[in-house]
Amino acid sequence: LMVDGHLLLSRYFQTLPNHYIRKVEEYPYQLCHVVSSYPEEAEELESYILQAEVFREMADTRFHADLCGYWKVVCADKGNDSEIAGKYMGSFQQYVIDTGDKGSIPELCFSVGFLLEDLGQYRSARRVYQEAIRVMQNLSLMHPLILQNLRPNLQAQLFELKPKVLLHLGSSLIKAGLLKEAEATLTECRNLVMRLADYAWARADTHMQMAVLAVEMGDFSTAERLFKVSLQAAESNDLMMQDDILDRLMNLYRSNALIYLQQANHKRALRLLSKEQETLRSAKRMWTQYTYIDPSTSRPPSAIVTLIESAKNAMTSSFTSLTCYLEYDPLIANQPTNLTVKFVWKRAIEEGDDFSL
Repeated sequence: LMVDGHLLLSRYFQTLPNHYIRKVEEYPYQLCHVVSSYPEEAEELESYILQAEVFREMADTRFHADLCGYWKVVCADKGNDSEIAGKYMGSFQQYVIDTGDKGSIPELCFSVGFLLEDLGQYRSARRVYQEAIRVMQNLSLMHPLILQNLRPNLQAQLFELKPKVLLHLGSSLIKAGLLKEAEATLTECRNLVMRLADYAWARADTHMQMAVLAVEMGDFSTAERLFKVSLQAAESNDLMMQDDILDRLMNLYRSNALIYLQQANHKRALRLLSKEQETLRSAKRMWTQYTYIDPSTSRPPSAIVTLIESAKNAMTSSFTSLTCYLEYDPLIANQPTNLTVKFVWKRAIEEGDDFSL
C-alpha cells in the first residue's frame, strides 16, 4: 500500500516542469521508494537525475547526499556504477546542442566529479575533471565579450574554478593510486596558486594534498615539511582547515613511530611521539584561544570550545584520539557556547616496552 502511495505521488510530480524545486525534492525520492516493486521505474529515475538542469539543482549541498543515494539505487538495479561519468557526459553534450550553453559545462563537470568521488569512483572522477579542464582551456581562448554573452561573469567563474578542479583531480588520482599523474597535477596547481595572489585561498589546500601524496609515496620528510607549509598558509580564522592539517600531521608522526617501534628503534619512535605531542598541544592552544564575538550587544563574548584538559595529557596521544566540533548560530537563542571534553590518555610509551602490532 505504501509503495502504491509513493507511485501515485510520483505520477503527480511527473506532471510538473523538471526544474521546479518541489519536483527536484520529491520526484526522485518517490521513484526511489517504488523501484523495488516496479524495477522499470529505475530507468525513469536515472533519466531524471541525468538531466543537466535537474543535476544543477541536485548538485547543491541540500540534495547532494540524496543524489548519491539515488545513484546507489539505480546502480543496485543495473549492477554497474562505472558508467555514471559517461552518462553525464552524454547528457551534457546534448544539453549544449539544445541550449548552446557551453559556459555551464566546467561547473557541471566539477559537480559530477565531486559526486563520483563520494561514490568512490576515483578513476571516473579523473575523466570528468580532465574534461572540465579541457573545456575551460577552450573557453579561455575566446574573447571576453563572447564569454560574457555565453554567461554573465563567466571569465571570473572559470578563474576561480581552475584550482578547485586541479585540487580535486589531484586528490582523485591519489586515491586511484595514480601517484605520478597526481604529482604532475598538484605541481601544476602549486605553480598556479603560488604565482597569482588571487589564489592565496588555495595554497593551504594545495600543499596539504601534496603532503598527502608524499605520505602515499613514503616520503616522510617531504610530507612533514609540506604539512607545515600548509599550516602556515591556512587562514587564521579557518580552524577546520588548521585542525585537519594538525590531525594529519599527528597521524604521520604516529604511523611512522609505530614502524620504528616494530623495528625496536625506540629512540626514533620516542622522538616522533614527542613531535606528535607538541602538535597536540598546538591543536589545544588553537581551540582554547578561539573566541566567537557576538555582533549583537545582548550577549558577551564567549569561548567556543575547550578541547583538551592539559592536566590529562600523557606523553603521547598515539592510542587514543577524539575529534569534536561545535557549530554555533548567533541567531538561535540560548545556544550553549562552551563545550569541554574530558578523557584520560593511556600511559606514556617508554623505552623497552614490548608491543604487538
